Amino acid sequence: MDFDSLAKKKKIVLACKDLKDGDIEVLAEVLEKSTIVEEMNLMMNQISLSDDKFTDALAQNKSLKILNLYNNSIGVEGTKRLAKAISINTSLKELNLEGAEMGDEGVKHLATALNTNGTLEVLILRGNNINDDGAISIATYLLFNKSLRVLLLGQNNISDAGADALVSLIECNHVIDQIMLDGNKVSDIINLKMRNAFSKPSRKSHDGNFMPKCLVENILAHQDKTMADKDAAIKTLKDEISALEAKAECKDQEIALLRLLEGEILVLDQKISRRDDRLTANAREMTKKDRKIASMAAEIASLKSEHPLELLAKLLRSKDEEIALLKTNNSTASSKSMITIAYKPESDTIAKVMSDDETRRFLDGTSENIDPKTPNSSLKQTSAILKETMIANHQQIKEAVKKDVTGVIKPTSGKALTISTGDL
Repeated sequence: MDFDSLAKKKKIVLACKDLKDGDIEVLAEVLEKSTIVEEMNLMMNQISLSDDKFTDALAQNKSLKILNLYNNSIGVEGTKRLAKAISINTSLKELNLEGAEMGDEGVKHLATALNTNGTLEVLILRGNNINDDGAISIATYLLFNKSLRVLLLGQNNISDAGADALVSLIECNHVIDQIMLDGNKVSDIINLKMRNAFSKPSRKSHDGNFMPKCLVENILAHQDKTMADKDAAIKTLKDEISALEAKAECKDQEIALLRLLEGEILVLDQKISRRDDRLTANAREMTKKDRKIASMAAEIASLKSEHPLELLAKLLRSKDEEIALLKTNNSTASSKSMITIAYKPESDTIAKVMSDDETRRFLDGTSENIDPKTPNSSLKQTSAILKETMIANHQQIKEAVKKDVTGVIKPTSGKALTISTGDL
């Protein structure tokens, strides 16, 4: 179906095309935009009006006069949408809903729409499984309709009760010219009564002040039912609102609990952060210790790989350096010159005063005052004894310097060494 070609037509005939709701979207567009289409024949398709596209367009259309939906499975929900459109539409004059499968519930919605519609003149509701309740609803809501002239209700399930309500409608509403009930369960008496109602000369001159009792009762009953339905709907809404409020309160409590948990989580995060910082610091310390241990292990391994004599020599050199450092510190602290001594192997005494530089060379084994003939072993032994004596008896040496005398110092080795201060 092409929109451009359909929009140019006054009469659109698409009967028996197996059309479904999705296929008539273009027709909804025609109803929205066309101002010349007057008739639309969609009989014997599979249209159910399952959405609002077609009915919304119909409600706003200003040109369509005839709509034929014969033998389409519109059902109750589709009839509800169509009734809403009819209550708004101001152009439609003939509507064929034969075989629409609307039943009593659907016809009630349609009758309610006819209460406000002022243009529809012909309504065909044949074969819709309408019972007495549906017929009474039609009679009640058409009571004030001022446009509908022809109502075809054949091939339904209406009996005398529904037909009698329609007779009362005929007596009150002088606009209706024809109501057909062929194929229903109406007695001959009611049929005769309906014919007599149409033929009464007084019907055309009815001033409208008289309202049949049965229709008034139906109106009141319907209003009561409507009010009861509304009350029930209001109660349901209140219950739903109460349930929603209870849920909202629960949600507020959950939110408050979540906020409390967020605060606790924040505190835990801070504790975890501080713990992680401590762990990081400990890890760094452990890394330093591991490096130190590795260095010591490497050093131990290196020492193990060296000869014992070499290790002893290194140790002696290290101790000699420590003693030299102590001697240098002691000589710096004293305001007098360093007391120096020389070795005489024949008497096992040290009695010569030397300068500071000579003393250092003596301790290093390079002094010119050292007798070359002195055996190395004896020299080293004497030097060691001297160093030990100087460390152990440093205070005695300082006192001897102050008194400017020659004294005898007994070293820890037990050998006597003569110390001469000389000229300071």
